[in-house]
Amino acid sequence: MHRHSRAVVVNDIAEEFVERLAKRGESMKIGDGMDPNTEMGPSVDEGQFKTVIKYIDIGREDGATLVCGGSRATGDGLDKGFFVKPTISIT
Repeated sequence: MHRHSRAVVVNDIAEEFVERLAKRGESMKIGDGMDPNTEMGPSVDEGQFKTVIKYIDIGREDGATLVCGGSRATGDGLDKGFFVKPTISIT
């Protein structure tokens, strides 16, 4: 499943919100979408993978700050699929 989400957060809690969200993103279990323990599966194919990476790059070029993720996930067999690390950026 592929999701794009946005959150609008008031300045008073923004820093803590981003820290907690990044911690959660970094701890997500990435892997086989058929494994019930997996929280995030791969992109459907190489084309979709490249599109996701392209959109992350466009966001950075437009001034977004990458908090976590933003690149291919590797290790633990992830090299064999089209996995993108859970990504959080702020503008």
